[in-house]
Formats: sequence, structure tokens, C-alpha cells
Amino acid sequence: MSANRKFQSAWNHFLKGFYKRKSKKSATGLVRYVQRMHKQIDLAQDYGKIKLAILGDSNAENLASYEYMKKFDPIGVSINLAVSGTRADEWLDFFLKTKDGKKIYQEIHKAKILWNIGGNNILQNKMEVLKPSLEGLKKLFPFSYNCLVPPIWSRFMQFNQSQIELNHKVNLCNRYIKEIWREKAIDTYSPFLNPNTNEPFVLVHKDLVHFSKYGNSVRIPLILFHLLQSK
Repeated sequence: MSANRKFQSAWNHFLKGFYKRKSKKSATGLVRYVQRMHKQIDLAQDYGKIKLAILGDSNAENLASYEYMKKFDPIGVSINLAVSGTRADEWLDFFLKTKDGKKIYQEIHKAKILWNIGGNNILQNKMEVLKPSLEGLKKLFPFSYNCLVPPIWSRFMQFNQSQIELNHKVNLCNRYIKEIWREKAIDTYSPFLNPNTNEPFVLVHKDLVHFSKYGNSVRIPLILFHLLQSK
């Protein structure tokens, strides 16, 4: 059994459940989630050097289970620190302005970094800070990768914003990611887009925005292909 699989088994099947996902009630932003982050990092280091850190929002946390994280065996010991609902500007503030964020940065910045971030800037109407925040994250992690925001079921999300507005913002966010990450932008948009409807293919998502088990069965090999291009 690989070191990564041993770590994933110990973390996901045992230790993870001992630590609340959100622990610091008096804190704000990502600091509320740091206890579990620190514990995961500490345990991972017992199994070797951390080779991959997955960061970002719910479509990154979507990969945090044993079932998915074991698939990153070809990379090595892999951690998932993603937090659903978070935005690019929140992650930038976390790493630049908080004691916990600075500590975690020092522990992971030499590993491969995989981002899945930007979608909540769209859904939470925080587009004005998106591009400078993405640029800040790329500066902090210059060799990182970032996944494009996938197509979403925008016609069913007009309680949030209009379908036209949502689709425009997804395309704008993805344009920023491609401009900033260049060859390290991973296209997790086009392969899942039905060009006849401008919506996701059926079965790609388990809800309006999140990848399903089937979607992940396509997404993970696509991500691995890119990550394995550089040693």
C-alpha cells in the first residue's frame, strides 16, 4: 500500500472525525477551519513529504474523501484543505494576513498546489475582487495549477442571478484563470459543456454546480494528466 493510501485511510477513516470541521467559533473566515487543517498536515507529514495540496472551494472539497484522494497516489502524499463556500479573496487574506495562514503556507508552498477557486465570487457577487485575488494567489504559489469553473445549471439558479449574468460571469472567471495560470490552467469546463444547450452534460453534476461521481471519474484523470507533466 502506498504512503498516500495509508495516510488517506488513517485520516479519512479514523482521525478526521475527531476534529470538527469548523472549530474556532469566535474567528472569522478560513481561520474557523484551521484546527482540522493543522491536524491533517501533521498526520500527512508522518507518512512522508507532502507532494500535493488541494485548495479552494466546494468543488475542491468535493475530492476530499478516501475514494477520491487515493487516486492521487501517482503524485504522492496528498492533502485536501479546501473549504466549501470560500472565495479567492478569502484565501488570499488567509495566507497573507493570519498567523495560521502564514504557518500553513510555509508547510505546503513547496508541494504541488491545485486550486479550484472562483465559483463563489460569482455566486456571492464578489466579482470586483476576483481578478486581483487570483493574481495574488498565483504570486503566492507561482507553480500552482487552477481548474476552470465548470458549467453550471444556470437556468435553475435565477433565484441568485439571471441566467445570462451567471453564464457571463463563469466565462469571465475562466478567462481570468486562463490568463493568469496560462498552461497551468486545467480545463474542467469545456469537456463537461453540452454545446447544444450551453449547460453541463446530464450526469456530470450531482446538483446545480458540484461534480457527481461520474463527473469526478472524468475530472480526476484530467487533473492528474496535468499534474504529472511536471516533476
